[in-house]
Amino acid sequence: MIDFRGKTKNLRELAFVISKSSFTLSNEGLINHFSAAVGVKSFVVFSGFHPVEIANYNTTVPIVSEPQVKCSPCWLLESCTKEQKWCTYNISVDKVVSRVLEKVS
Repeated sequence: MIDFRGKTKNLRELAFVISKSSFTLSNEGLINHFSAAVGVKSFVVFSGFHPVEIANYNTTVPIVSEPQVKCSPCWLLESCTKEQKWCTYNISVDKVVSRVLEKVS
């Protein structure tokens, strides 16, 4: 794994790096869309901000809390108003790593 956060100069360079990758791992958003555009598998941690179906491409491997919480999707652009961010509470590092290993191996 190589961490490219903050290391690309522009979106074109980012898209090129993604196109040369075996897969990407990110939260929901731009990396997933770029990965789908260039046909690269993308492991995506979905937080509950929007429904998974909105950005679940053929190349997307969703990583999400199951079952989804009642307040999802919340569409909140500010901080979560709950005492705990329940939509990501059960998404552990171990869960993410095992999902990647399961699909990459």
